[in-house]
Order: sequence, then C-alpha cells, then structure tokens
Amino acid sequence: MTTLTPPPVLSAGDAISIIAPAGPINPDALERAVAILHARGLRTKTYRDLTSRYKYLAGTDRDRAAEFNAAIHDPETKAILPVRGGYGVVRILEHLDLGALANTPKLLCGFSDITALHTSINRHAGVATIHGPNLQDGIGHVDGLDEWVASYYWNALMGEPCTTPPMAAEMPRPHFMHSGSASGPLVGGNLAVFTGLIGTPYLPNTSGAILLLEDVGEEAYRIDRLLSQCRLAGLFSELAGVVLGQFTANPNEEPIDDERLSELFEECFAPLGIPVLANYPVGHIRCNLPVPLGTRVELSETAGLMIPNRPDVPLVSS
Repeated sequence: MTTLTPPPVLSAGDAISIIAPAGPINPDALERAVAILHARGLRTKTYRDLTSRYKYLAGTDRDRAAEFNAAIHDPETKAILPVRGGYGVVRILEHLDLGALANTPKLLCGFSDITALHTSINRHAGVATIHGPNLQDGIGHVDGLDEWVASYYWNALMGEPCTTPPMAAEMPRPHFMHSGSASGPLVGGNLAVFTGLIGTPYLPNTSGAILLLEDVGEEAYRIDRLLSQCRLAGLFSELAGVVLGQFTANPNEEPIDDERLSELFEECFAPLGIPVLANYPVGHIRCNLPVPLGTRVELSETAGLMIPNRPDVPLVSS
C-alpha cells in the first residue's frame, strides 16, 4: 500500500456532514452527539431526514448514496461522521464518487459496517481514515465516551493533546500472543464486513500491512469460517503483523468462548511467524479506541501498538 494522504484536522468553525449510510438511527443519540459537536465549536450539516427508514436500512440505497456524495462534494465539509453502522454500506459502494475525495480529503470516523467505507476510501481515494466510535455509540451514547477514549477521539478529530486518565476497569489490556516487532499501514476493521469484500474492488492491499480485526455477535465456528476464507483468499500470506480487537456477543446473548477463540487465533496466525497483538481495546465495547487506518503504525514487543502522536495503551505486565 502506498502512503495515504492524512485526513484534515478539525478546528472550531469547521463543518461536519452527518450521514446515515447503514442501519436506522436512534434520534435521541443523534441529538446528544450534535449538541456535543456544537459545544466544541463545530458546525453540522445534513442532507435529508436521517430518521427515515426503508426496511432494515436508514433510507433507500439511492438516498443514502446521494447523501454521501453530497458530503463528498460539499466545499465546506471537513469531516463525514456516520451516525451508526449496522448493515447497508456495501449496497451503495458502487454509487459513491470516492475519487473526488482524492482532491479534497475529508475525515471519516466510524466502525463496524463503516469498515466498507474505510477500505473503499483508503483504496480508491488514497486518504487515511479513523476507525473509531460512530456518533450513536460514541459521543451520542447516554453514558458518553470513556475518558481514555474521549482523549483519543478528540486527538484524532481535532488534534487535541492526548492524556492518559485513570484506566477504567473494563478497559481491555492488550498482550502479545506472538511477540515481535513490525511496521506497516494499519488496515482492516470488522471481520465479517472485511471478509464480505473479498472479490470486490473495495478491499485494500494487505501485503506488508498490519491487519486489525474485531467483530460482534459471531459464534466461534463463524469466526473460524471467516478467518479461513481470508486465509484461502491469500489475505494473510504477506502480512507484517496482526492486531486482534474485541470479539464480543450481542446484548442478551451467551458470552463467546474466549478459550476457543484463542485456539482459533493460534491455529490461524501462529504459522505466519509474525507478531500478533491480542485483546486490543477496539470493537463493539464502550472502550473503543480510535485508530488510524491507512496510516503507518508499529508493533513493539515492549510498547504494543505504537501510533504517531499519542501514548501507547499499556500492555499486560508479563
């Protein structure tokens, strides 16, 4: 992967386009998120009724694609923030004017189904993006952001200095399944969405990359199937390293068998002979740290995942 253009850093007065490219949104969460953005001095723009629904989507494919293209071409917009993920982005990818972002890069921050936007923008616009909380699950959540996540979030969006507040008890502490050092562009996101892009022109080049994966609501055998598909498609053969985020159950479901998951990851990645950092705080959890996709990062035996301009998440003491 060639070096990607970094997204713009926001300042007070800048405009943000808010979009709903996937599942139906929570209006109350959106209202809370908008209030916080306004309190930061940021302006917000929308292009349609974001509360509209079409079946299990936040509007028709035509409306959701037109909304994203309007945000791309809006000269005022510095960032595009999805309200939520869910499902639906893959249905509109071929209708997005992604190439236009190459000339006017905009910041995108989101996760889950937004993985398809990350990979598409990284590949076709050559612009780096931020894998981090969507508005509904992040600043719009009734409990707000975890302090550590908030520090990283506003650093990613507005360049504010990162702090290291007291770590919440629920913050996952990463550890190496296989130690080592590596560097390369960070790619990936949600495992199911990433795997679903195999065979399409929207998957990034994984050669020499550090692959980030997370997922929710997938039982062990389905994670096994997804990893096997990636392996058979050759996506793991030239990786520099792997960062495994959180693989969690949906609310009211039985917890995922962590021991079986560890066995799966060991079977999948040990033969590659590359560093594998596990239990990183990324995914469908409150402590969902923003990380830059398409940006060169490092894996260090002593520091874990090293991202430019911010402190590292402490590793579990060996």
